[in-house]
Amino acid sequence: MRLRLTVLRGAPGAGKSTLARQFPGTLAEADQFFIDAESGRYTYDPTKLAEAHGWCQARCQQLLAGRS
Repeated sequence: MRLRLTVLRGAPGAGKSTLARQFPGTLAEADQFFIDAESGRYTYDPTKLAEAHGWCQARCQQLLAGRS
């Protein structure tokens, strides 16, 4: 199986998420870290940004390894 990883970088509010939704496949973005699983509410905490980026990297590794 051949996989493709597309990485988008840019300033907050630049439209990365909007652009990413135009690509086929699974979206993995740091913003997902801040969404509460139970309520679906987005709560950004800048003190947890490094943790969110680590979560996103781990999620990408899972996806590339074929684990969803």
